Amino acid sequence: MYHIIIMILITSSSFGQELRQYRWQNRVILISGDTASSIYQKQIQILNLEKLKEPLVERKLLIITNELNTKDEDFNIKLIGLDGSEKLNCNDFINPQIILDLIDSMPMRISEMKRKAKTTIQPLQLIKSYQRPSLRSL
Repeated sequence: MYHIIIMILITSSSFGQELRQYRWQNRVILISGDTASSIYQKQIQILNLEKLKEPLVERKLLIITNELNTKDEDFNIKLIGLDGSEKLNCNDFINPQIILDLIDSMPMRISEMKRKAKTTIQPLQLIKSYQRPSLRSL
């Protein structure tokens, strides 16, 4: 499953309702700005790179755009956590690795990673714990 970029227009009255539906289901990157601006296009382009698909899906990230007909300086990117609270608010291009690192430092993400590590079979551990029977015992 790949991350999805949802192109929607969010009015101020529907903004909260729109994001509430993702609470406890997804983290949300909300990108607002003029779609013709270079900063907006660069941020969308970077977040759509093939190499970011898996990390974004793994972190339950959904990207929502709020298209505005404004100036470049009105660009904004926000990270909304699983609990619905704002975790990051930036008015400039942001490297996706900063977003991923921020998410990985959050308590809920740390719990997710611990649960995943417990359910992942470690092949090296299986090899080390296997003891070959002695030929003498046969």
